[in-house]
Amino acid sequence: MTAGLQVYRDDGVVLQIDESFINLQFIRKGIIQLNAKNPTNLGTNWMYNTLTVSSLTAIVAIRCPYPVYTNVSAVNNGSVTYEYFVNNAAGATLEYWIYDTASTTLGSTAGFQVFDASGVLIFDSSFQYATYLNNFTGTMPDAAIWTTNEQMDTGRTFTYSGKQVAVAQTGSTCWVNFVYLISENPNGGYDYYATTAVPCAWTPNAETVAFKTNLWVNSLYGAGAPPSNFSPYGFLIFDVTGT
Repeated sequence: MTAGLQVYRDDGVVLQIDESFINLQFIRKGIIQLNAKNPTNLGTNWMYNTLTVSSLTAIVAIRCPYPVYTNVSAVNNGSVTYEYFVNNAAGATLEYWIYDTASTTLGSTAGFQVFDASGVLIFDSSFQYATYLNNFTGTMPDAAIWTTNEQMDTGRTFTYSGKQVAVAQTGSTCWVNFVYLISENPNGGYDYYATTAVPCAWTPNAETVAFKTNLWVNSLYGAGAPPSNFSPYGFLIFDVTGT
């Protein structure tokens, strides 16, 4: 390490802030109500609202007592628009925390700062940096279980006693289609249903993040059927205590 700070724990492990230190900085938080009717091509019981963030590198962590599906609907001129959907929970309150690349400009003339060998600020005690608790990725489960709306990856519930948590869905969109035959069409060919399911996350209490699969929409197709798709998903869990 050519420049920076090293702190030794009692067990000898080094906690290091040096020229390679990278973290996200807390930018702001807010609240939106999920009370808008969804676009007509989606499931009729879903309500939503949007949040536009003026950054392409930001991560938005959310907290809501109802399962929420996150979708990136637009990326324009350096901004990203997120859509947040809930099923059968019109008017649900969604809290959000925005994190982005840490500033290299001093946030205060007082406190503790660390610079790299080139004099660039890499840590400032006046900033609130992101605290990560967990992350995971996976693939949507076999479609046979969605029709009963069972848990996505049974057991994916995380509790952090004494902390307040929020969760961010990674990737622009996560969904999966399962196509199944329902009948032979009298005019020739077959009729199919395409069931779309989405991964949802929510916080049943301030200390817990849980996950499940929600059915999105059933679509009837005629003689032709869309392909089945199995989409990966990812989530980051943040400690938002004190922010």
